[in-house]
Amino acid sequence: MKLEGSMYPNKTIYPGFLGQTVLPEGADQISSDIRKSTNGNVQVYVNPLIDQEQQVSTFSHEAYGHALLFLRKEDPSHRDTPGRTGTDKSNDPLEKQIKAREKEGKRNYRKHERLKK
Repeated sequence: MKLEGSMYPNKTIYPGFLGQTVLPEGADQISSDIRKSTNGNVQVYVNPLIDQEQQVSTFSHEAYGHALLFLRKEDPSHRDTPGRTGTDKSNDPLEKQIKAREKEGKRNYRKHERLKK
């Protein structure tokens, strides 16, 4: 379900779950805000009900943000990112990585879509 938000006139708002990264045992030593993997591997989940461009953006966010930072042994958690909880305790390296990878994913998706025509 998509909502056209009046606060965001040129942006589609997706309520609910977009994606999630779950990490293996030991991830909680990096950050306590980690969901545990069910099989000992890094697992990335993307909502199949959102449109393809948003799926690409969400995968980029989860895999090339959270999962990649975990594999680099850096903090993969958003913590209390401003605008998420109203505090200023953000994880700037993660936020910068995610923003860049989401943008790259969307750019590549649009390029691929143009080539299909």
